[in-house]
Amino acid sequence: MAKAAQSSGSRMRGIDRVVEILEVLREIGVPTQVGQIAARLNAPRSSIYEVIGSLASAGILEVNPGTGEVFFGLASYFYGAAYARQNPIIGLGAEEVNRLGRATGETAELCTLIKNRYAIVHSMPGNSLLRMETKPGFTLPVPWTASGRLLVAHMSREEVGALVPPEDFDLPNGVKLSLDVFYDEVRSADAQGLCVTSGILDTFTKCIAVPIRSTFGQNIATLCFVVPVAIDAAREETLVAALRESQRRLSQYPASILATSA
Repeated sequence: MAKAAQSSGSRMRGIDRVVEILEVLREIGVPTQVGQIAARLNAPRSSIYEVIGSLASAGILEVNPGTGEVFFGLASYFYGAAYARQNPIIGLGAEEVNRLGRATGETAELCTLIKNRYAIVHSMPGNSLLRMETKPGFTLPVPWTASGRLLVAHMSREEVGALVPPEDFDLPNGVKLSLDVFYDEVRSADAQGLCVTSGILDTFTKCIAVPIRSTFGQNIATLCFVVPVAIDAAREETLVAALRESQRRLSQYPASILATSA
């Protein structure tokens, strides 16, 4: 019995290590040396080599024989394609983002939650000289974004407090939010079906976001614009109207992607 429990615990640790390696590669976003992955995880190279070898055999990762660098393999693409087929909002949302970007010339994004982080699913850069990171897979703390306030709107105050690490309430602009203030902002954004934040990430940008709701009422994604903070009120109203039109278009489809809180 003790041996069975020990074996089960070893398997679970192995699964945890797989998840950690995949997450490191997603965060880095480029082929990476095994040594860098081991250093990032503070783990023995031997164990990282072993796990990567198993993942490479399954096609989930690929190892460049010339450089020794590791990255996602072809099987990962097929898994992602299967997910996209099952969750039409991903593809349809990306189409709306592209349409919004072309129509307005502004940076447009489709966003959701990955664990306890805001994440960009798809983006189309605008014509302005904003220096914001907009590549798919880029993540930020939830309180740093307009979208984040909408994406946790289905949660209670206690659930938000358990989800968001205390340090994430320290905003880049020097403001330290309390959980109570943040949760008031969440409730206000949800009531309006709109969230606008200015000057959080830097003094030059404003984010305008509307939610995409699932068939059971949860905000499971957002459409947003990242624009210069100095845009006038009339321009902002035009952009909000454009987002709401895209929101209406997407609302006719079943939204089955789930914002995770684990």
